[in-house]
This record gives sequence, C-alpha cells and structure tokens, in this order.
Amino acid sequence: MKAYIRIDTFEDIMRLNDVARSCDYDMYIESGAVRVNPKSVMGIFSIGTKKVVSLTTKDNDRDAFLEKFGSFINGG
Repeated sequence: MKAYIRIDTFEDIMRLNDVARSCDYDMYIESGAVRVNPKSVMGIFSIGTKKVVSLTTKDNDRDAFLEKFGSFINGG
C-alpha cells in the first residue's frame, strides 16, 4: 500500500512511530531523496515536520491500512 501522509507536529511524529511499531510488516516513508523506517523515531525526525511524505507498506490489506494510518491521510 502507498499513500501520502502529512506530518505536522512532534506529536504526529510520535503517533506515527507508535502506529508503525505496532505493525509486523516492513514499511518506509520518503521525502525527496530521503527514505527512512517510520519504526525509527530518529528516522522520522530526520525528515522533519510540516511535510507531506509518502508512506509505503509491504501489506496489502487496505482496510487495516486505513484503520491504522487514515488519520495521517486525512490530516489528523
């Protein structure tokens, strides 16, 4: 699955990290040429805030994806 998500605040970073760590499949977020694992809070911090980034997961369950990450897609 792939979606564009918005990371605006420190709280968004921490919430994204918590949700990502709850998943048992691989994923990454990309901003420009930077690709990081959202299960790494330091990786997310390296991208920063006030950005729209792409989130790609290695899971194809759309409903589960939207349940976990939908709030980031819809702007929180």
